[in-house]
Amino acid sequence: MLVLRGTSALSPFRVAKLLERLVAVEPAVASVAARWVHLVDLERPLTSDERARLEALLRYGPREAGAEGAAPASSSADSVMRSCSSGASAARRAPASATSRETSR
Repeated sequence: MLVLRGTSALSPFRVAKLLERLVAVEPAVASVAARWVHLVDLERPLTSDERARLEALLRYGPREAGAEGAAPASSSADSVMRSCSSGASAARRAPASATSRETSR
């Protein structure tokens, strides 16, 4: 299984609202982030060209700083991957989140 980092799972507005709620419960919380993680089943190791095509296929959503572009998410990503003759057979997306706390001095 190949694990690829995806785009932010929350808009800046939602991040701000969630941080506000978390700080109300735990004042030491300094930041929060949530990203999509793509879990890709592989039939075999991917070539560098196949991996680049797969990463381009899974690039979607709002543009992030430094991103070259964004493609729309595809509900048929599995069939697109198979038609590209890649070694990837299926992809799933899962959220991953993190918070950080202020350190006491």
